[in-house]
Amino acid sequence: MLLSFSDDLLNWAGEMAPEFLRGRNMIEPQIYDYDFLSCAIDTITGDFVQASHAEKKSVVCFTVNENIALKHALSCKVDGIISDRPSWLRREIDQHFD
Repeated sequence: MLLSFSDDLLNWAGEMAPEFLRGRNMIEPQIYDYDFLSCAIDTITGDFVQASHAEKKSVVCFTVNENIALKHALSCKVDGIISDRPSWLRREIDQHFD
């Protein structure tokens, strides 16, 4: 799996290692023709996630380190969450889904 802000790198990886899943990292939400998309939590929206899912693209968000950001990510129905605080995130997710 390769995640990058660089289209050149992602396209090169697709040629060199087509078995890799490729994901486009971005600050502002936009649908790209990669296997999955990764968007900043500050700009992600539920509409973007829904549109991405309609295009058969999974969506992860970054960087979720606080409760308000986690609530936003969950309300947008993202497929994955990136955090600098994995122990905290695990506790919060476990509490949310208990």
